[in-house]
Amino acid sequence: MEHLYIYYQVRPEERERAQEIVLGMQARLLERSGQKGRILRRPELNAAGLETWMEIYEDVDRENAALIDSFSEAEGLAAVIVGARHIERFVDL
Repeated sequence: MEHLYIYYQVRPEERERAQEIVLGMQARLLERSGQKGRILRRPELNAAGLETWMEIYEDVDRENAALIDSFSEAEGLAAVIVGARHIERFVDL
């Protein structure tokens, strides 16, 4: 099992739309697979005036990792973020 930490940048004016997309993705993921997710954001803007967001998914198997990727593409998250989603994978020691 892996723990996924996915971060990306959001324009403050896109916050509501991005939140709607991510929360919808996470609701569908939970309904379909039982996989829970969280979403966080840094309290301050970065030097470019963007928010940094992070999705967190713990104890993820390969099938759910693929679902997370497919839902983000299907929901159009790329249209409301700046740049790419960066996925960091961690495992327990």
